[in-house]
Amino acid sequence: MKTDWLTEFHRVLLIAALGSGTVCVLGTVATVARDAVAVTTDATSADVIVTDPTVTQLVLSAAGALPTYLLATAMLVLLHRLVGRARRGDPLFSGGTVRKLRTVGWLLLVGGPAASLLEFLARFALSGTVGTGGNYAEFDPARIAIWMVTGFGMLAVGEIIGRGQDLRAELDEVI
Repeated sequence: MKTDWLTEFHRVLLIAALGSGTVCVLGTVATVARDAVAVTTDATSADVIVTDPTVTQLVLSAAGALPTYLLATAMLVLLHRLVGRARRGDPLFSGGTVRKLRTVGWLLLVGGPAASLLEFLARFALSGTVGTGGNYAEFDPARIAIWMVTGFGMLAVGEIIGRGQDLRAELDEVI
């Protein structure tokens, strides 16, 4: 029996989107419901445990990871819809496929660095709330690079499909 990889990938994307969405919700609930928050305060990654966090500390703690999970969930949902569309019709050179690929590309290209920056700023602000010598947070430029390469990759695939769409239209006119 031949495996239908498009169907399998569609299922994987659904499971991943549901998992990522669940992590968003449960992570936020767990952060808000916690009676303690761990705050990294220096380059040695020493954590200070705040046993009675303020609302601001809880919000900043949640904001330290939530943007990436929200972005990943949005990307997975968009890809799930794109693959679902592909399973139902002639997706390869359609305008809808090109638009969805470009949407995912721009989401990753712009949203990825924005999410990383928001998380950095939240962790930086959170560290300043514990009063142990100023603000501190690590910024990982590799995360930005990964988001951007992935975003450019999706835009490039969208461009390839768009060019195929143009060639197909030309061929239809010739025939």
